[in-house]
Amino acid sequence: MKKIIWLLSLLSILSMFGLALPHFVSADTTGASFAGDISSYMQTQKTTLTSIFDSWYAKVYQELSKTWLSILNTTNYQSLVCLGIFPAESILATLQKDKLSLKTSISKDISELENRVAALEEKNTLQKGTNVDLRDGSSYDIEKWLLKADIDAMIAKDKWFIQAFQSGYISKINSFIINFVQYSAQNSALVNAIATKISKVNYIFSGYNSLQDKVVNMYQAMGIADVMDKFTTLKNTAMTTLGAQLDPIIALKLKVMSFIPALSWELAVQKEAAIKQYMLDMNEYFATAFQKRYDRVAYTKLVDSITKFQKTYYTNSRLNCSNVIGGANDDTGLAVLAAQMNKVSTNISSGIIAAQAGMDKEAFKTSLLSGFQKIFNTAVIKQKVTSFQNNITSVIANLKKLLIPTPVSTGSRTDGSADTNLLPLGFIFTKPLTLGETSSDAGALQQVLKSIDLYNGPINNTFTQATKDALYSYQLQKGILTPDNDISLRGLLGPVTRVALNKLLSK
Repeated sequence: MKKIIWLLSLLSILSMFGLALPHFVSADTTGASFAGDISSYMQTQKTTLTSIFDSWYAKVYQELSKTWLSILNTTNYQSLVCLGIFPAESILATLQKDKLSLKTSISKDISELENRVAALEEKNTLQKGTNVDLRDGSSYDIEKWLLKADIDAMIAKDKWFIQAFQSGYISKINSFIINFVQYSAQNSALVNAIATKISKVNYIFSGYNSLQDKVVNMYQAMGIADVMDKFTTLKNTAMTTLGAQLDPIIALKLKVMSFIPALSWELAVQKEAAIKQYMLDMNEYFATAFQKRYDRVAYTKLVDSITKFQKTYYTNSRLNCSNVIGGANDDTGLAVLAAQMNKVSTNISSGIIAAQAGMDKEAFKTSLLSGFQKIFNTAVIKQKVTSFQNNITSVIANLKKLLIPTPVSTGSRTDGSADTNLLPLGFIFTKPLTLGETSSDAGALQQVLKSIDLYNGPINNTFTQATKDALYSYQLQKGILTPDNDISLRGLLGPVTRVALNKLLSK
């Protein structure tokens, strides 16, 4: 069935180039014979067909290399892909898929005929050894000749397929070149604008990759490459140990507090936060330890910026055309990021020069390793576990409060004061919320905002867009934000906003 589907697909492709599938039949075998060894003949034809196939692919790939591959990495081509003029999947990827399909089909043909040759030879050997007629009136020579005719027909058919694919792809390559030139000329202004943006994006990534190489070179110049390997081992061990010690605590809480909705999700969030905090402790140590060698704080900020940048412009390692085109005028942001990267790069280069000038490498290595061991040890992990237990105790207390039916407001107010009948007093906000998130924090936030007449929706424990808008109104009302602040801060339950809300709930 798969082969039939593949052949139908092939016919569709061939029809694009005005080609038709010829009719292959075995030769007329009347009165003929084949004196040669059928196994050797089969092997010779197999080798010949394989050689023809490899030669065909090499020729097509050579044509691609001379023309299309030189265009593939140009920003003009990437711009035309973003405009939808060319498919995101390249002709090379299509060629490789079609090559695999054709090779699979040919291999299946050869395998079937090899099995027939083996069966014929086995039958001939049995007949000679037993003197039993296994041929139903036929003869070994006739059967061998018939099989040879089928081999010849198969070879002729597969040769035709190979030739058709070669001709079809060379035609497709030529057509692509013509279309590329024409579309580039017809849409030159738009293509150039997008190409310029793509070049700037590529410059950022290229510069960042070079920067990462510089960091490695600096570690080598400082003579601490082996210490960094030890750090990685210590870090991984500590992270694994912390996670393993938090899991049974979570399991026990879930067992005895199973009546609390969303507890599993809440505890998973707290576990992630605890591990992230441990990572922040490491970053802080790194910043302190390396600050005299290079600006580690600036480097860390750059890494965060590049991570956000990558999420904006790339999706699954493929250029995000929507954001490239939609942000075509975002030159300022790209320029700022490029300047930030160049500044860090210059700083690291200075660090390399200083290291090569003869800094006290052994003392620095000893100091680094000692610092790592102070971060990654049993006592510190025990502290993290205790802190986690205290945090989840607070979380569970908050969740229990939400199990009490929500009071009904006694009426609206015009003086901006809170309706204390709605307030979840004693609740403590500890983390930001993401849009669409369902949690106890989202429900408590809705109750607070409803109590001060900024939110009119249902208390459904979900951080909806309406809840986010109401939170932004609260931020404006309290002077936490102004309309001139970055749009990404609107409705963000950040530290300052949490402090204001927690102060309200502590009354």
